[in-house]
Amino acid sequence: MRKPDLSLDQCKAISHTYGPALVIAGPGSGKTTVIVKRILNLIRNEHIDPSNILVITFSKPAALEMQSRFEKQAGGYEPVTFGTFHSIFYNIIRHHMKNVAEGVATDALKRNILKKVLRDINLSDNTESEYLDLIIKRISYYKNSSQKADDRTICDLDTKSFLRIYELYNEHLRAASKIDFEDMMLMCKKLLSENKQARLFWRERFKFILIDEFQDINELQFDIVRLLLTKENNIFAVGDDDQSIYGFRGSKPEIMREVDRYFKNLTTIKLTCNYRSSSSIVKASDAVIKQNTVRFEKHLHTENDIGEAVRIMAFKDEESQFEQLVKTADMYGNKTGTNLKGNVAVLCRTNLAVSRIAREFMKRKIDCHVTQKPYDPFESVIYKDFTHYLRLSYSGGEFDANDLIPVMNKPLRYISRSMINKKVMDITLLKGLYQDKEYVLRALKKLEYDLNMIRKMDMFSAFNYFRRVIGYDEYMLRMSGDNEERYEIYTKQADLLMFCLKDLTTYEAMIEHAVKQSQNMEARKTAKVNETGIYIMTYHASKGLEFDTVIMPGLMEGEIPSKKSITKEAIEEERRMFYVAMTRAKTTLIMSYIVGKNNEKHIKSRFLEPVFGEAKTIIC
Repeated sequence: MRKPDLSLDQCKAISHTYGPALVIAGPGSGKTTVIVKRILNLIRNEHIDPSNILVITFSKPAALEMQSRFEKQAGGYEPVTFGTFHSIFYNIIRHHMKNVAEGVATDALKRNILKKVLRDINLSDNTESEYLDLIIKRISYYKNSSQKADDRTICDLDTKSFLRIYELYNEHLRAASKIDFEDMMLMCKKLLSENKQARLFWRERFKFILIDEFQDINELQFDIVRLLLTKENNIFAVGDDDQSIYGFRGSKPEIMREVDRYFKNLTTIKLTCNYRSSSSIVKASDAVIKQNTVRFEKHLHTENDIGEAVRIMAFKDEESQFEQLVKTADMYGNKTGTNLKGNVAVLCRTNLAVSRIAREFMKRKIDCHVTQKPYDPFESVIYKDFTHYLRLSYSGGEFDANDLIPVMNKPLRYISRSMINKKVMDITLLKGLYQDKEYVLRALKKLEYDLNMIRKMDMFSAFNYFRRVIGYDEYMLRMSGDNEERYEIYTKQADLLMFCLKDLTTYEAMIEHAVKQSQNMEARKTAKVNETGIYIMTYHASKGLEFDTVIMPGLMEGEIPSKKSITKEAIEEERRMFYVAMTRAKTTLIMSYIVGKNNEKHIKSRFLEPVFGEAKTIIC
């Protein structure tokens, strides 16, 4: 059944009918084409009832895109079921369990529950969305995984604290008659394990199961899939272990690597021809991923032209890197033609870096698209605390309790909450209350002096004074304890806010800028990658996408791999992220790092070393 536009390996995968099959599909190898044509082959040539075919993806957009491509090639609607793990499993439990919670908890509801839990048990005063999302991710991981909670649980929470939060979070969910995605899967597994009639019903319904991005599957999802399989084990799993980058969600690439333990007579097919990228990009990315030792052996290649050489650029400092980054992205973004359509992506390791770069483009009035909600420093606890200090400084010594209470002990001044018994507290009265406690009185006098100082400053200078002289940085370091990761995140957030305040003089200008910037960032997050322009996103967000030009800045040790990645397993996952980002590029790949100067020297990422032999190096 081979056609001129299909390789022998693709044809082998498409024509596979019965029994288990594992398709190892490298970047740009046409895995979606293979899945769609395999479905068509089952229906047209093997006469399989379309309603007996289930296609599972990891995201709703991916499911809709695959269904759309299938129906286009099929010439119309066919009753094949396309859906995510979550949607499929939810439909299963709703079919059998009439009293199941009427809906899945939204992210907003889960954050609100956590805010209440943290407040009730007085564990943390941090209610930033990003902090709450970290806890939600850890709860998800804990439910998805057979592993127990450990001291790596989350930021400043030890195991005991996390488990208490976990318990109360679930209680609040039940009280609201809601379930989260993980509850849904646990209920589905329990149903199919214990209810033979339900199990046989769904096995009869879905006799052929196809799974996309199989490398991202977790233990719980895999357990449920196996319960759905008939004795023929008609599973067709497509993925690439080199692109497994969701370990923090509980994904287990070893399931894919060891799948032959679960299925006898497994057919394994490797798709190793990259139809997306130029030869120079394929060679450079292959040199990188071969440094990983725990992976399927594969020899990636392409029939595409060699194209532009991969470029590695070294800069003396961050400012010069930003200047060149913006110029280069804008240049490629404005190019048109057969090979360069102006489709450019700037890919970053973290969301904080995305936010910083997006603001560089906005500052220069160059339009860009941000495909996920970037980190907004004007929504952070740091910004809120700084604003409280500014309001106190402009108050003339009459402190609004709503501004005083949140920051009166940031840094620690030993001011008792019980002493703040009025809506407005006069500084003279407050000092009088502590006449017999010299150490508190001394702290209050310094606070009064510091507030007078920052009132005279522009916003950039005031924020620097707030951090360094008043001692907010030192306070955050103490609050972080031994958790270097938390303090590093704080420092990067504070540096980003300092950057945003650089050209602002007054408090009014800062408020106006905060509102405007938040609106700009909110507007950019809705962009879809279906047009020309400049896209800014994380490595994770770029997975499954492709661009004519990819730019990867900030490639230093500590950034990629991150400081917290110290085990072999963690380093290999970081290298896979790096590889995913590289392989998004079709014709042009530009990578850069900062050398640094004086006492701020940086070390280029170890992941760049294999690329130097395949790249053109430029010292800027």
